[in-house]
Amino acid sequence: MEGIVSKFFTDKGYGFIEIKSGEEVFFHISQLMNAEEVQRGDKVSFTLIQTRKGQKCVKIQLLS
Repeated sequence: MEGIVSKFFTDKGYGFIEIKSGEEVFFHISQLMNAEEVQRGDKVSFTLIQTRKGQKCVKIQLLS
């Protein structure tokens, strides 16, 4: 899937990616595959998984 980073809290190491449905989905910085950090507005690809706390983005790659 693809989406856009809508929020990222550098000091906390997590943020949210807006997906096509308009929903914001949680991600943790440890899931970034080809970058050390992202910024609001960055376009990314990722895999969406279901956890007991809800959906989560993993295997996130920054798109150029």
